[in-house]
Amino acid sequence: MVTSLREAGLKLLLSDKEGGFVVLPRSLYKEKAAAAILENFNEVKGVVPAKVKTRAVQLCEKAGLAKLAKSVKACKETCLSAFFSAKTHKELCPFRTIVSERGTWQREVGVFLQRFLGLLDVDDPYLIRAPGSHAAA
Repeated sequence: MVTSLREAGLKLLLSDKEGGFVVLPRSLYKEKAAAAILENFNEVKGVVPAKVKTRAVQLCEKAGLAKLAKSVKACKETCLSAFFSAKTHKELCPFRTIVSERGTWQREVGVFLQRFLGLLDVDDPYLIRAPGSHAAA
């Protein structure tokens, strides 16, 4: 089916809320994808993703985090990736941009930080605890 859609110049997307699918001509897909990217992101000039990754590895090594440095270095992807779903509940069916960190070094660093930041006892009088959390009041 995917091959047939490609050959016909069509793109298949998931519907944002209803759980169905949307089929669009490739040209309309490109137009809506570009609009979603422009709405949600700012262009950053002068940044070379591979150099940022190299610098992250250096910082990990300097901080004595050899295991993290090794896992960052082993990641194949240097950038987060974006994909789209269609907001079928809205007029003109705009796209929702979804960012994935799967397979990136950013995920490795994020998981590392979450693991250790989660150990901190935060004394925040405005903190709203998730239902079922076992925090002392």
